[in-house]
Amino acid sequence: MTGKEMYSRVWNLVCVLLILSHGQASIERGFSVNKEVSTQNLSENSLIACRVIKDHIKSVGGLKGLVVSKELLQSAQVTRQKYHTHLEAQKTEKEREKKCMKRRLVEEEVGTLRKKIKMLESDIKLLFTDANKASDKADELRSFAPITKANTMRRRAKDKEEELEVTKKELNEKVHLLNNI
Repeated sequence: MTGKEMYSRVWNLVCVLLILSHGQASIERGFSVNKEVSTQNLSENSLIACRVIKDHIKSVGGLKGLVVSKELLQSAQVTRQKYHTHLEAQKTEKEREKKCMKRRLVEEEVGTLRKKIKMLESDIKLLFTDANKASDKADELRSFAPITKANTMRRRAKDKEEELEVTKKELNEKVHLLNNI
């Protein structure tokens, strides 16, 4: 390639490419190491700790040059205790959040049941009022049609009263559950 003139431009390009700095090589090696070390559950702090340990082992000349002192062992024990304390705190926090969520759901159900009870009570009152008006109208007109209408309204009111009793029992159960959460 060096002796032929038709390859002279290509030779110059090859020379320039071969001279390029490998200044990023150490950073690239770091990425390689991170890729080898990283797993699904490895957090950023754990990755940093692994890198610090690896760099220290390299700086003392490998595993044979590593001195395991009493202070290092005590530090590892304290760190492990802190880790377990952290795990317990996370577990407690999750349980607390779960209780709060359950409480919130029960409170929403209690609110819904209270609204339903108010609606049922107003419906019952309205049905009995309308039934009484229909009975009075039947007396005035001396007709049976308003009486049948009044009886139908009273039956519907009694059905609503039964539904109201069931809803009140359900509300009492939910309030009791809410008090125990």
